Amino acid sequence: MTARPQPESEVRLPVPWEDLLRTEDSLLASVAAAGLDGLRGTLHAALTAAPTDRGAGACTTLLEALDRLLAETGHAESVHAGFSEAGTPGVGGSRYGAPRGEGPAYGARQAEIPHLGSPAGTPHGEVPQHGAPQTVAPLFGTPPAGIPPAGSPAGTPQAAVPQYGTPQTEAPPYGTPKPEAPRYDSPHAGIPQAGSPPAEYPPAGSPQTPSPQTGGDPTRPTAPHVPPRPAAPPRAAAPAILALAAELAGSPEVDDFAPGAVPPAPGGPGGTDGVRRWYHLTLLRLPDRHADVWRTRAAEADPVARESWETLRGWADEVLLPPSGDGRPGLRTERDKVTEPSDLAKLVLALHRHDEALCLLLDRLWTGGSTRLADPHVSQAYRTELAKRLQALERSTRDSTEQLRASVAVDEALCSVTHLPPSAPGSWWNRLAEESHTAALDLCRHLLAAGRNVEAVLPARPYRQARHHTRATDDIRLGVGGRPGDTLACLRLWLRVDDQVFPGRVVHRGQE
Repeated sequence: MTARPQPESEVRLPVPWEDLLRTEDSLLASVAAAGLDGLRGTLHAALTAAPTDRGAGACTTLLEALDRLLAETGHAESVHAGFSEAGTPGVGGSRYGAPRGEGPAYGARQAEIPHLGSPAGTPHGEVPQHGAPQTVAPLFGTPPAGIPPAGSPAGTPQAAVPQYGTPQTEAPPYGTPKPEAPRYDSPHAGIPQAGSPPAEYPPAGSPQTPSPQTGGDPTRPTAPHVPPRPAAPPRAAAPAILALAAELAGSPEVDDFAPGAVPPAPGGPGGTDGVRRWYHLTLLRLPDRHADVWRTRAAEADPVARESWETLRGWADEVLLPPSGDGRPGLRTERDKVTEPSDLAKLVLALHRHDEALCLLLDRLWTGGSTRLADPHVSQAYRTELAKRLQALERSTRDSTEQLRASVAVDEALCSVTHLPPSAPGSWWNRLAEESHTAALDLCRHLLAAGRNVEAVLPARPYRQARHHTRATDDIRLGVGGRPGDTLACLRLWLRVDDQVFPGRVVHRGQE
C-alpha cells in the first residue's frame, strides 16, 4: 500500500536530529549531517531514475524535509556532486529544492538530464570537445568533502581532502593515448618468473651444460631437481598359518567335532605362535581322517622349525605340537610296545600346559561346572590328586584287587581331563582315553582269569544302556556334541570287586 504524503507543514523529523546537528565542533554532528546528506542524494538519484514510482510523492516530501532540516541546522551545502546550493543542475540532475517553475519538476523527460559523464553544468545535447577538461572522480577510499577524519575537530579543513567547489585536477585531453598495460604473460619487474634462471646463472646465450631434466636442450627451462622418493619397504606377508587357522575355524570338521573352537587374535599376547598352537591342538580333537588332511596342509604352508623337542613315549610316532618362536619346545611321541599309566599321565600334563581349552571333570575336584585347567589353582590341585593316585597304584600289591581299584582310579584321573564337548571318536584324545581304559580292563581280565571275583565294564555308547552302569546324578549332560542320546565320553569305569560295586560316570548328549 502506498503511503500518503503529509502536508509540508506536518513533515518534521524528530527533535533529537536537530539537537545533534546543531551541536558545534562535534564530530558526531558532522557524521550525522553527512549521513543525512548521503540519504538525500541516494533518494534523489532513485527518484530521478523512477519518477513514476508509486512512492514518488512520499519520497519528494521526505527530500524536502531533509533539505529543510539541513538548512535549519547550518548544513545546507551538499557534499555530493549534483547538489549545489543555488539549485543549479549538476552531474546528478537539477536540484530537487529549486522553486517550482524555476527548475525541472520531478518526473521531467529524460532529455532534460545531461549525459552520463558530462561535466557538471553542461547543457544536454552539448558534447564536450576533444581535449576538454573532465572532472576526475575522487579515488575509492577518499573521504567525502566536509567530513573530517576521526579524531580531528569538527570543521577542521584537511589538506589532502578537496573542499566542495575546489577545481579538480584536469584529466589528459580526450584521445590522448594511454600507456599500454603489460601483457598477461609478460614478466613483471622484480618478480622472477617460473622456470627463469637464478641471478647467479650465466646470461642467456652462453654455453650451458645440458641437464638431465631438460633432456639436453639448453633452451628449455631447467626444472628443480627433486630427489627420488625412497621406495617404501615391502609389506611382510602375513604368515600362512593365520589364513589356514581361520579356514579351519570355519570348517565343517570343527563345527561337527569341536564346536566353539576359535583361534586367538594374532595381535594378542601369543601372537602368531599362539595361533599356530591353537591350530595343532585343535587337530588333536578331530578324527584322524580329517586331522591328517589339515596337518598335511600345514606342513606345506608352515614348515616345522628345527628347534628343541620334548619327546615322550606314546602309541605312535607323531608330532603333537611344533616348536614355538617364543622358545617353547615342540612336543612329539615315540612309539613304544607297552604304554604305562605313568606315560599317559606325562602326555596329559605336557598338553595341559599349552591347551587352554582343557577342562577338569574329576570327581571330588569337580564342583558342578567345568573347571579350566588353565587356572593355576585348578592345575595344582589336579597335579596333586594325580600324583596321589599314581603313587597308590605303584604301592599296591601286584595282581591284587587293590591294584585293580588303584588302576581304575588313575584311569578316571586321566580321562577326566577333556574338552567340552569331548573329542570325537577316532581323535588323538579319544585314543588316549582308550589306552587308559585298556590298562584297567586288561588287569581286570587277568584277575578274572586267576579266579578273582571282579568285573569291570565300559559303559555302552547309547546312554539308555550306559545308565545301567552309572549313577544318573553323577553323569554330565551336554547339549552339544555327537547325536542326542549318545555317550560322549567315559570318565570312570563301572567296577565290581566281590560284593562291592563302584558305579561308572559318563558325559552324554541329552535328548532333544
